[in-house]
Amino acid sequence: MQVFFIQYEVRPLPDSDHFEGAGGAYANCLVRAASGDEAAAVATSELRDSGWEIVALEEGPLPVHRQDYLDAAPEWLEAFDAAVEDGASFALHTWPNEAQEDDVLH
Repeated sequence: MQVFFIQYEVRPLPDSDHFEGAGGAYANCLVRAASGDEAAAVATSELRDSGWEIVALEEGPLPVHRQDYLDAAPEWLEAFDAAVEDGASFALHTWPNEAQEDDVLH
């Protein structure tokens, strides 16, 4: 088993607690699995069960190691350690449910 990093762009499903407040998010997933495909299956299932729809795969699955996060912000190392201990760790970086900078409005 090893840990894989996957980043998705996601948006809240209509029945999600996040539907009113979040326009979308980047989901950073660290998943302990036997393969990248298994990690992706775990991540997509967990995101869907948490009320998020995947819009796009942004990065990964990439195998990562603890030393990759030693010089990163402390929360990244904590997330990696949580994935090792619990099997997965997720961090969502949301944006508001309103027009964004590059959106074309009429």
